[in-house]
Amino acid sequence: MYSVTGLEELSGSTRGSARPGGINNIGQVVGWASFTHPRATLDQAFLWSEGVIQALGFLTHRDISEAHAINDRGLVVGWSGGAPFLPHAFLWNELTGMEDLGTPDQSSLDASSDSLFSTAHAINNSGEVVGVSGELGGSSGNHAFIWRRSTGPHTLRELPDRQLSEARAINNSGQVVGSSSTPGDRHAFIWSGNTGMEDLGTLPNFHRSEAHAINNSGEVVGWSSFANTDRHAFIWSGNTGMEDLGTLPDREFSEAHAINNSGEVVGVSFSPFFGQEERSKHAFIWSESTRMEDLNVLLPPNSGWELIRAQDINDSGQILCEGFHTGPDNARERRLCVLTPS
Repeated sequence: MYSVTGLEELSGSTRGSARPGGINNIGQVVGWASFTHPRATLDQAFLWSEGVIQALGFLTHRDISEAHAINDRGLVVGWSGGAPFLPHAFLWNELTGMEDLGTPDQSSLDASSDSLFSTAHAINNSGEVVGVSGELGGSSGNHAFIWRRSTGPHTLRELPDRQLSEARAINNSGQVVGSSSTPGDRHAFIWSGNTGMEDLGTLPNFHRSEAHAINNSGEVVGWSSFANTDRHAFIWSGNTGMEDLGTLPDREFSEAHAINNSGEVVGVSFSPFFGQEERSKHAFIWSESTRMEDLNVLLPPNSGWELIRAQDINDSGQILCEGFHTGPDNARERRLCVLTPS
């Protein structure tokens, strides 16, 4: 069973607009929320810690930001952009604020102009950052990169038969996972400095896969798919290969978003319902012993929460979720919450 803590929202942001990025082992959460302006809706990154939420601001000359991950040192990564300036990956810390991580050089991206963007998706406890960079509107496509303080951003070359890539996660050993693709195909990969990029393949009878998280043991999770919505969550290890995690009862599909160092996996299971799969989404947790469980049945009775997606899980078993909350006034609104094992 879990207790539920609803996250406060940024002052002035649109109610229900908050989106989840990640949670660290201290229980700090990052994400972003939307603000309505006369000519646009603009997102701003936030950090939530011990019941206090703060806006993280923007890179210079930009007015949009999203925070996607936080490590155990409180370092936050994401991206910041806003016309006419292209999105750039950032690294934020409490003392110096938001730092522009730039982009890999044009030659490494095979780019023909300086219209380069970058977004950061993950950071490990050594401060290594991974994400995706490319030429906006150009022919070079998107490419996974790794950033280190000593070297700056460098691209990770794709699998031999693929031309594009994006990096989604990195563990404390420096192993990176993501996906490498052609315009019509996509395969999950794992990368290390010693072995380069390795194809993780797909589940049987599927032809696409994406990796979204890796723990310090090298276990990888994500999903494998046949079409855009026909997908099953997987867990992969070097010893066992790719295993189908299945779905929740009465649900057809699933996605795995995160895994902790105990091998607990979280994500979402859903059915298409003619394009209305949002209404069918249920957050899940999976472990080797319990298999896949609906997190909604592990909440206190009458909690008022309906959990639609589990975004991240830390080593204490705390889970960052997105869901709908119904309060005493029977108003139902979309919110973020943290589940803590009872």
